[in-house]
Amino acid sequence: VELDIRLTAGGRAFELGDGVPEGEVRLTVKATPNADYAREFGVEIGGIEVAGSSFTAAAAGCELDITAHARKGYFFVRARGRMDGEESELALTSPFYTEGR
Repeated sequence: VELDIRLTAGGRAFELGDGVPEGEVRLTVKATPNADYAREFGVEIGGIEVAGSSFTAAAAGCELDITAHARKGYFFVRARGRMDGEESELALTSPFYTEGR
């Protein structure tokens, strides 16, 4: 499963592993399974979650689009769903780090 992640804060874009300033962030995520893999293993995306000490969020389906207040700490994104009929974690990112002001 490929995760297309866009994170902005203070008018700047950030990549995985970057230090993000504490405060308001905009996060959009789109999860897309590889078509061949999805057919072979019956991959179904059930939702996207943000977890960690900075903030948490969740959305059903293949897309998440939120604005949140990120506290000092870290957060990461994961896609959950089903593979071969079993609940599974389908993708997990490295963390973003939120830095205090």
